[in-house]
Amino acid sequence: MSKSIKMTEEEKRIESIRDCGGRHLKNFKDKNITYSMCLTAVSLDGTALEMVPERFLTAEIYSAACKATGKMLRAIPKTFVTEEICLAAVKSDGLALEFVPEQYIHERMCLAAACSDPKAFRLMSKEFITYDFCNTVLEETGYESINALPKEFKNEDFIFPLVETHPKLLWHLPKTCRTKKICESAIKALYGSTVNAIKADPKTLSLLHTSLYDHDTCVAFIESEYFKSLVTGEKNGRSLCSVNYLGVLEAWPETYSFKHLLQWPDTVAMLLHLGSNVLRFAKKKL
Repeated sequence: MSKSIKMTEEEKRIESIRDCGGRHLKNFKDKNITYSMCLTAVSLDGTALEMVPERFLTAEIYSAACKATGKMLRAIPKTFVTEEICLAAVKSDGLALEFVPEQYIHERMCLAAACSDPKAFRLMSKEFITYDFCNTVLEETGYESINALPKEFKNEDFIFPLVETHPKLLWHLPKTCRTKKICESAIKALYGSTVNAIKADPKTLSLLHTSLYDHDTCVAFIESEYFKSLVTGEKNGRSLCSVNYLGVLEAWPETYSFKHLLQWPDTVAMLLHLGSNVLRFAKKKL
């Protein structure tokens, strides 16, 4: 009978830990803490490991803590650190890769870390960062993860093959990576031509290399309802677009090269309604 009552009390405590979070373990007297309570606590919040009595510190407890909170790997005694625990930790938090012993650092470990948190790129040896590696990370985490790549990989040679596989990656590349070659490849795959891209979404022009500002593309942009709305629209009493002293058309949050819109007599004429100062950005021969 007493044993049944004891189990019921334990179940109540476990339920309260589930309701209040793993660190609720600290609110129980040591004599009332059981192994199951500890396992429940660290499974919910790895930092609850700090409240686990020493007598309950087992491989299972450490593993559960790392699965819940990857960076708790740093608190695991070396004798309990295994490849399996490390893998569980980086899957929970990619930045836990920082605490993985060197003997367990391999491509599979790094890939699991990067797929959990792309910022883990900065914690791994550059030898692991290949096309196949990045391709898997992009497919697992989304195209935004390209920005987590170390600076030395943000170049045309490395990025171009990835864009060929994932044309929509173009929209997430830093400006320095949006070269003519990369933009042409992505636009051709997505729209067939730059003109089609602008007709589908005029804002696309702000993401393209200026070498793609050909005549028909610029005309399509100037004639678009989007551009007209920028010219006529206001926010807080200010126009939605303006041209700065460098000849950059600022249409928050996009920017366009104004001088590249003014390479032909007809586009200059189309933009004169913005004001005579437009002429100072056009070539003198026009």
